[in-house]
Amino acid sequence: PLDGTAIHPELYAILEDLAKRCKIGISALLGPGKLEQQDKRVLESWKKQWFFPPSPFGEPTFRLIQEECEHYGRVAEFEVHQFRDDLHSLEDLEQGMILWAKVTNLTSFGAFADLGVHQDGLIHISKLSDRFVRDPSEVVHLGQWVRVKVLDVDIPRKRISLSREISSP
Repeated sequence: PLDGTAIHPELYAILEDLAKRCKIGISALLGPGKLEQQDKRVLESWKKQWFFPPSPFGEPTFRLIQEECEHYGRVAEFEVHQFRDDLHSLEDLEQGMILWAKVTNLTSFGAFADLGVHQDGLIHISKLSDRFVRDPSEVVHLGQWVRVKVLDVDIPRKRISLSREISSP
């Protein structure tokens, strides 16, 4: 059943461990509200083991697993976005352009986004929102399409600086 989720196979053992602790099958954890229906003490013990240091997994991984368990079996609704057909390289970008970009990586200092030009741009953490952001995962997630504004294109260093457009242009 985990193959029907967006949970990476490397993380299957985490949910398999929870199912074992709860003495249930994996399927009993998948679906709206099913994860929250489990024994709270078991859930807290499981979270502490898997999502707190020295574990390599953290809160974003837990949230991903939780969301995927919650959405299991639902028909996904999504918006379709695509890159602009006239943009193929860094040289095609201009300062001030407003574009759709897909978030490809989150770091402590911001989010990288694919503009369709074979070089991801950086949305610095200070440019992700109109409010203070401590962690980029508070406002964006991997795979999310966001509107961005091109702040700078440094062709020799192959760097693109972006800001996230909060309101529609």
